[in-house]
Amino acid sequence: MLLMGDPSVAKSQMLRYVLHTAPRAITTTGRGSSGVGLTAAVTTDQDTGDRRLEAGAMVLADRGIVCIDEFDKMSDMDRTAIHEVMEQGRVTISKAGIHARLNARCSVLAAANPVHGRYNPHLSPQQNIALQASLLSRFDLLFILLDTIDVDNDRKIADHVVRMHRYRNPQEQEGQVLSIAADAEVLTTKDLNEQGEDDGDTPIYEKYDALLHGNSRKKSDKIVSVQFMKKYIHIAKCIKPVLSDAASEMIADEYANLRTNDGSEDGFARTQNITARALETLIRLATAHAKARLSKVIEEEDAELAIELVQFAYFKKTVDMKAKRKRRGEASDEEDDDEDMDDAPARKETPSKRKRSEEDSATPSKKVRHELLQPEPVAAPVNVDEDRYRHFMELLNKCVFEKNQAQELEMAVIKTFLAKQERKKPFSDAEIDACIERMSDENKVMRSDDTVFIIV
Repeated sequence: MLLMGDPSVAKSQMLRYVLHTAPRAITTTGRGSSGVGLTAAVTTDQDTGDRRLEAGAMVLADRGIVCIDEFDKMSDMDRTAIHEVMEQGRVTISKAGIHARLNARCSVLAAANPVHGRYNPHLSPQQNIALQASLLSRFDLLFILLDTIDVDNDRKIADHVVRMHRYRNPQEQEGQVLSIAADAEVLTTKDLNEQGEDDGDTPIYEKYDALLHGNSRKKSDKIVSVQFMKKYIHIAKCIKPVLSDAASEMIADEYANLRTNDGSEDGFARTQNITARALETLIRLATAHAKARLSKVIEEEDAELAIELVQFAYFKKTVDMKAKRKRRGEASDEEDDDEDMDDAPARKETPSKRKRSEEDSATPSKKVRHELLQPEPVAAPVNVDEDRYRHFMELLNKCVFEKNQAQELEMAVIKTFLAKQERKKPFSDAEIDACIERMSDENKVMRSDDTVFIIV
């Protein structure tokens, strides 16, 4: 899994949480590791002078997980060294007369920043990521994290960070890094090491402390404790689910659809190329969801969730710059025309022309008076019956699902989709406006000009 996003969106905190939660996990950074440091290195014994192998981070994390922070800071040669590990799950060494094959069956959780430091929505995802296609295809999921401005969310984050600094240990040294132990909700005044195996049963949920948690969570919120999560993961990994026929058909159909759909028509772009590894990704995600349910059979609901997760991770919405440039060009042309009109030399007006122009400006013509006195036509309201309204909502939900769970849709996209789906009795523009206005009154959607925002 690759987390690609703006700075300061808690990517490193996510890696630290996984590091303290996973049964076996090893952490490293992009600049602090090399290709041989991740796989294996051949060294010389100081006493005997013989050659020997030293296992790298991925070999040491066999049957575990490797957390790589600042993945984009690694050189291309070092990133190439982990291709075999991510594909075959092993490291092959043929150096200094040593031929060995080491198991490195580990998962990789990497965090990186875009090529320009921050994600540019006007560029395609592949231009922002700027990593090798052969490496990106080996990641099952690629999530793009954006630093959006949300007043409520920013307030919660600020309150949480201030509380963490407020209850720091007074005996710690100056300049020491703030430790979050194993959970972001736990502050440094609470030592997780004190909770040993002598406590008996492991609590499922964390206890609420008003002094430490404040307004960041409610008393009724149930957050799973880290100790219970470790035991749950240990039990879930022991289950070996079997793929059912129905789930196999769903996964095969979705793989074929992913290969044919590039998402460019809907304003979306692929984060990575769709290869045969995407089929293995769907199988692994469905298997993981079945393990999380502690089920021995991979059913349709597992395959459906895997499909939704892949559709969300493989496509990212982009902003088209051509329309904006066209609007800017039209605006600049209008400004130039206004300047030309102002700069044009004024012709000499004769007294007769001046008098006639004054009379025309003072007294409007009959045609102008007729247009001013004529009332503007008022559009008659369109009545949409209940069955027609429900059918419209079903088609709109289907459109949202086909557009990869889009949060906003253009009116042109909605009208095109309705015209394709409803051919016997097509919706008119007035009916579409009436249905959207009714949904807006029911707080289901929100319309702004030609854009409809879906309210979840």
